[in-house]
Amino acid sequence: NVDNLFLFGSGSLSPYRNLGWKYNLKTKDNDSINLEPLFTKAKTLGLEQINIEGACFVSGKLLFVNRGNKGYPHNHLIITDEKFPNNDSSFQLSVIPFAAQKDPASFKGISGLCHAKESDQLIMTVSTKDTKNSYEDGAIGKSYLHIINNISTKIMDMALGSKRVIDL
Repeated sequence: NVDNLFLFGSGSLSPYRNLGWKYNLKTKDNDSINLEPLFTKAKTLGLEQINIEGACFVSGKLLFVNRGNKGYPHNHLIITDEKFPNNDSSFQLSVIPFAAQKDPASFKGISGLCHAKESDQLIMTVSTKDTKNSYEDGAIGKSYLHIINNISTKIMDMALGSKRVIDL
């Protein structure tokens, strides 16, 4: 996947945000990706709202982060097969919640993912945002970096939390 650039819709305002694109940097070819099967399957696994804010590949898996909000204060990691962007309908899917936050008024939503392959760390951008739903924008407050070590061994855990938080 190093030759490809992926752009994913958030799914927060269906059907308008349910497409993605795969662009090959060498050949300049591009293909659309129907994200509706991913979002439908994620909802059957318990996600009440869809709001994809980041994605990255880790050890043959494609990870999406589903950002919560003040009205739905839950961040989740959606994990699927690396083959999903090829519009392969046989993809597997799992949903892992991030550690629950005690105060929804200061909810910190995950807004980006990056996998540092050499150190096997998942680096997440996190911020407070004054919004009560998944499709409207609000004022952004404090920002953080969260780091999870050894992510390739943890992507099948029942829940995730970060031990290292950097206040920006």
